[in-house]
Amino acid sequence: MRTLLLVLLTSVVFSAAAQNTEGYEIRDGRIGISVYVQDTLLDFGSNKLWLFIDYHSKRIKIKVDPTTFHCGVDSLDEKLENGNFRSVTFDGVLDIDRLSVQAKAPQHFEIEGDLELNGVTQQIIMMATLSDFRQGPNIECLLYIHYDMLLRDFYLDETLPNFGESACIEMLQTLKLPTERD
Repeated sequence: MRTLLLVLLTSVVFSAAAQNTEGYEIRDGRIGISVYVQDTLLDFGSNKLWLFIDYHSKRIKIKVDPTTFHCGVDSLDEKLENGNFRSVTFDGVLDIDRLSVQAKAPQHFEIEGDLELNGVTQQIIMMATLSDFRQGPNIECLLYIHYDMLLRDFYLDETLPNFGESACIEMLQTLKLPTERD
């Protein structure tokens, strides 16, 4: 009986691991947002970015909880920590034939999809760069994503009246890409 239980448990563990080779889930990625508040440029940052890439379909999902952002201004940090904003999500597709860093030259491509922010969903295009960044067995490349957002597109100009018209959003994430056999 113990042998049968051990075999079943082992097969479930290996089955779950095999299903995970379809994509790569990353927690604790980095995101920064630069925006003017009155005449001062503020940088909001979080190291709690969640990202999932399906290597075969080239789908990407990104999520960040605004309560994890900080900018160093107590009154703004308090508003963010109190949960005045819902999670921000993005679901899109990488416009690249193959994720690879074998060429050693950075790959530049677009990511198109739906960004949900402040109860509004808009289709957007973000710019991305994948660069060689070998830093050990689990880090092969660096994914950089950039998007310039107009606050009015998500009605943030009403919610954040003293903020500028646009915000620069940058995300950084290290990745380990699948091998040819994956």
